[in-house]
Amino acid sequence: MTGWLTAFGLVTAINLGYWLFFFRKLARHSPSPPPDPARWPPVTVVICARDAADHLRRHLPAFLTQDYPAFTVLVVDDHSTDETSAVLLDFQRDFVNLRTLRPEHATRPGKKDALEAGIRSAGTEFLLFSDADCRPVSNQWIRSLVRHFAAGADIVLGYSPYARQPYGPNRFQRLETIYTAIQYFSFALRGETYMGVGRNLAYRRSLFIRRGGLRAHADLPSGDD
Repeated sequence: MTGWLTAFGLVTAINLGYWLFFFRKLARHSPSPPPDPARWPPVTVVICARDAADHLRRHLPAFLTQDYPAFTVLVVDDHSTDETSAVLLDFQRDFVNLRTLRPEHATRPGKKDALEAGIRSAGTEFLLFSDADCRPVSNQWIRSLVRHFAAGADIVLGYSPYARQPYGPNRFQRLETIYTAIQYFSFALRGETYMGVGRNLAYRRSLFIRRGGLRAHADLPSGDD
């Protein structure tokens, strides 16, 4: 029994040391100050959608009504076979800041082809990304990301938690998402960035083009973020 307690204590000490070493910068981190109002640049929000009519009906208005001076929401309709096109057309009647794009050619599994088409079609330097089944936490979402570009960032990482649901596995999903975010934020603050999540992410279009887009791993369905 003593041996098990010793092992447990050692493992606990290692974990606490790991957390204190890697996570302390995140605990002390303060957000960048907002830029001067004249420096809010125009941005494009890129959302890829395939057979996502119901999600777009529920979530797209929250993107289209952001409190930001100049922004476009570009929805890439990745060859949907449901009512996605009709839903987008209805929204376009009410929102002049909504653009749609449907890739000319068939796309491979995953959303890399659709994402690349959207990025290359975007008319702004600063790009924000999310998914059709997500919604921004408030109408300040765009501002919360763009403020970091004013501080000189090329890539801005966001956090995207799962909504609370009444079924058991949702608790584990939310816990895992929080812990993963703590890790990648902490490593990024230490200058060792290794990941982000594509449903809450922003970067410069020129960086994407300069790095060759997603071509280096276009054959892999995942990894768009």
